[in-house]
Amino acid sequence: MRMVADAIYIAEAQSGCGGWLKTLTSFKIAQAAVNSVLERVAPKDDLPPSLLSEDLERRAIKVSGEAVATALWRAVQQADAALPLNQGTEGQAQLSVAKQDLALILKRTINPVHDVHVLRDSAGVQSEMIQAAADLREKMRQTRKDTK
Repeated sequence: MRMVADAIYIAEAQSGCGGWLKTLTSFKIAQAAVNSVLERVAPKDDLPPSLLSEDLERRAIKVSGEAVATALWRAVQQADAALPLNQGTEGQAQLSVAKQDLALILKRTINPVHDVHVLRDSAGVQSEMIQAAADLREKMRQTRKDTK
């Protein structure tokens, strides 16, 4: 996480736009820097090939990431920014601090239409994955039958 924060800080300084959240250009530069930092530490794919189609796997990864971000932003939005540090759980305290730190940009993250789309897309992909698993089970049964 420190490398991600440093990537944003350095990209912000190099962009000369006065802050990575102030202009779309400076944001995109910081986003590219963060993605580059993360891509360099991606594990080698030593797992067996996915049983899902490439398209379904790509969409499942995308909606999973969007669902995580949506849930996190929603939690920050709903946090109690006035929560005393000595009260609540550690998670509540972290969300409270995040809400205080992000107060100026938090309104940007409120997008109920996007949230509904994320939930819909997630449910759709889950349904397709369940169907793909059922199809695979049927193929395995058929293969066992054919080999007997």
